Amino acid sequence: MKSNLIIVRYGEIGLKAEYTRKQFENILIKNIKSSLKSEKISFNIKQTRGRIYVHTDQIKTACNILKKIFGIISVSPVAHTISDIDYMEKLAIEIADEQFSENMSFALKVTRVGIHKFTSRDVAIRLGDSIVKKTGASVDLTNPDIILNIDIREKDAYFYFDKIYGVGGLPLSSQGNVLAVINDEKSIFAAWYLMKRGCNTVFALSNNSIRGLLEDFIKNWYAKKIIYVVKNNDYKKFKEIISYNQCDAIVVGYFVDDLTLIKKLKEKTHLPILAPLLSMKIDKVKQDCKKIGSTI
Repeated sequence: MKSNLIIVRYGEIGLKAEYTRKQFENILIKNIKSSLKSEKISFNIKQTRGRIYVHTDQIKTACNILKKIFGIISVSPVAHTISDIDYMEKLAIEIADEQFSENMSFALKVTRVGIHKFTSRDVAIRLGDSIVKKTGASVDLTNPDIILNIDIREKDAYFYFDKIYGVGGLPLSSQGNVLAVINDEKSIFAAWYLMKRGCNTVFALSNNSIRGLLEDFIKNWYAKKIIYVVKNNDYKKFKEIISYNQCDAIVVGYFVDDLTLIKKLKEKTHLPILAPLLSMKIDKVKQDCKKIGSTI
């Protein structure tokens, strides 16, 4: 299916109150623009309630970027037409002629937002019947070989096959600033958890041997590169960094065995200490690190 349009979906943002939702949407769009520009992707963006649309000829590359932007739960390359049933039927036949064959089974999944002269069932029946006549493919609503999704929203209709799942969470910069104490790979993973919750992260690196890994991580997740080199026990420098960057908390990659270190850091800095890995097992951390492109 030829496409130069991507639907971008977000989840948690849509649950916010109207004013907050608009703020978060604007931040997410800003992050999308910044990330795509950093990879030299040509694009245009359109927004409607609950959806963001990215127009680009570099679909595959753009999808790989978008799925790593915090706040996005999924993306789909789509074909677009107007929400007139004749136009939708024409596009469905074109897509099916390219993708379906007579020995395949298929199902249509139709969703609809807005007021129309037809129901979702009406669309599924008419388009499904036309596809069967054109391709010889059979309808199977239980276990189809392929599912064609049709998302009808007001005056537009979008056709797609796949959902590419994103990282979810909240957009970077939608929350406050945190200082991440980086002394090993697992502390990078701890920082990732706070980034996923929308926090701008300032990195205090105490182990220069993993600087390259940290820089790759920052680039891979389209975060701001703010790195300070600090010795583990240089609490004066920690306080200077915290004050300058207006950090609200400190994130560490400590486990339950490191409670003494957490207590000491809190006493010296007078800030909340966030330890997202505290109750996790090392095997679980190793497994999850691989998912974000890091290793321990």
